[in-house]
Amino acid sequence: MSNHNVFLMKQKVSEIIDRVRPSIQADGGDIELVDVDENGVVTILLKKTTAPVTFSTFIREFKIRPECACGRCSITPKIIRDGVESVLKKEIPEVTKVESIKQ
Repeated sequence: MSNHNVFLMKQKVSEIIDRVRPSIQADGGDIELVDVDENGVVTILLKKTTAPVTFSTFIREFKIRPECACGRCSITPKIIRDGVESVLKKEIPEVTKVESIKQ
């Protein structure tokens, strides 16, 4: 992928991260775009959320893990990463993978 295409993809990813961020913040966490590389790998920085799954704005809004309604599940960084990856891949087919780093 050319540098220009990576730049354009990074802009699109950033727009989607900005759209996802309020729901993650509503759960007590945060997300930040770190990088998008020429292979379509997106790296994000996550701050862990504090809301239980049943009250999670992120999970309700983005339809992640609808099977968990008991209130005992927690929102792990992996769940958030998987949800973000799903949204990104759906909207930007060039995204091949999302990797997360925790803060």
